[in-house]
Amino acid sequence: MHWESMPPSDGPCSSEPRPGDPPPEGAAQRPYRILLVEDHLMSGDILVRRLRRRGYQVLWAQDGAEGVAMAASLQPDLVLMDLNLPVLDGIEAMERLKAMPATQGIPVIALTAHVTPEAQRRCLQAGAEAWEGKPVNFERLLARIVSIQVSQRPCATTDGS
Repeated sequence: MHWESMPPSDGPCSSEPRPGDPPPEGAAQRPYRILLVEDHLMSGDILVRRLRRRGYQVLWAQDGAEGVAMAASLQPDLVLMDLNLPVLDGIEAMERLKAMPATQGIPVIALTAHVTPEAQRRCLQAGAEAWEGKPVNFERLLARIVSIQVSQRPCATTDGS
């Protein structure tokens, strides 16, 4: 498995980046990598295509166990995790990611059709940074991704270093 090459999406810390913006001169050229863990083929395909069009590298796992294994080996920048998954459900998969030193720092956005306060609480308790209801509002999801992306970016010091 590999990440497909896509344009980089890093931007300066001082302004809000948009997915697909070129990095500032001298910045790292590595694109932002997202692991989607989703078993529904149509939903997964739509999300993968839309994210790739925005300049993200996207890899797709179709069950929770595969998602945990791929996150550990590939170290994505972000995981989008469905909750209702075969083999290992999304809550348990998130708990495993947060329990492993190699993956505990990878932010997770939970995706769920169960948009209840209880589902939100369970997602956040399992370690999700955010959650998004299904059907996914892509622009809202994209805003959450960009917000997490900005929070991960190291900023230069005031002396320019």
